[in-house]
Amino acid sequence: GPRNGGTEFQGRPEKEFLYDVVSNRHSGLDVDKIDYFSRDSQRTMGAPHPKDDIFTIEARVARADCPRPEKCFQCKHKRHPGKHLMICYPKKCVKKARKFFEFRPYLHSEVYTHKNAKAADIDVMNMLQMADPYYPIKTSTPGKILPISKAMNDPSAYLQLTDSILDQIKVYAQHKEWDGSEKFLEAHERYSARKLTKFVYEVSTDEHPISTELRWNEEEKQEITNGVLKECYEEIDPSSITIEFLNIHQGRGKDDPVKFMRFVDRSECKSARAGQILEATQFPGNRNGPFQERRIRLFTRHSKDIDKLKDAFRRWFDSSAKFNSAVSSFDEVDMGPFQVTQDSELDDDDETSY
Repeated sequence: GPRNGGTEFQGRPEKEFLYDVVSNRHSGLDVDKIDYFSRDSQRTMGAPHPKDDIFTIEARVARADCPRPEKCFQCKHKRHPGKHLMICYPKKCVKKARKFFEFRPYLHSEVYTHKNAKAADIDVMNMLQMADPYYPIKTSTPGKILPISKAMNDPSAYLQLTDSILDQIKVYAQHKEWDGSEKFLEAHERYSARKLTKFVYEVSTDEHPISTELRWNEEEKQEITNGVLKECYEEIDPSSITIEFLNIHQGRGKDDPVKFMRFVDRSECKSARAGQILEATQFPGNRNGPFQERRIRLFTRHSKDIDKLKDAFRRWFDSSAKFNSAVSSFDEVDMGPFQVTQDSELDDDDETSY
């Protein structure tokens, strides 16, 4: 790709389409995504997402207008979008492409951001934050140590953040006490026993004014937390609850990802001479969304607080000036063997979304 803010590819700029095989900057349909759809559905649900060979067999290289000129490092400074050599498909592949992109939010919703998966994620993050000021990570520089949150700045330290990091911190906490080490050990014991943070409630914001009024940041989470606690009739520890924002889409935010693909007529493919560069166009048909869904979730560490917090969240949501409609909740999803614990209920692209 480009370096130092340049406008040309490094390596083989005359064959820029080669970069799109693994990481398609135009539509997001690439072999990397095809592979992880199949792999992750196999590992979590027991049935792989079928790898459709049509995306490899029918792939064509053609010249077409830039689908994302506002993001493209080559086109964003131009008055008119440029043309690129990109991977395109015959128009018969449109339905297959739609089905492919629709699987993305399904996989994110049912696996990556499933309620049990996110509960475990919250617990892991809390433990790492507890240990961050106290657990030293050595680097390749003699005498230099870094906290967990800074390990990414040094390759030798970053390589130590393996799957066993929590167990390593546990051993450290057992032999060297710090302010909060007992809380860490208690949290680690709960996590090891799969006594995870509990899911309380979730709402979809798509049909509410919140979609445009929420800032979707940490400050907004704190405001929601304060609002829910004010609606509680009993005192609840603020540190025991977590607000989570979800933004799940098909790969291009609120837009249809197929809009960013380019297609060629099958007749042109058949009649093309060897070495001939075809011209591709955007598929003319439009499809109504939504292609994106935003949700707000509430979690708590204490099972005894679930009902109280659920009622408080509903009251806050109904009374908040940002909302004018009734709360819409989601039906529970039976994940079968994916369930992590009996007492718990189970955002590749732009921004911090899924």
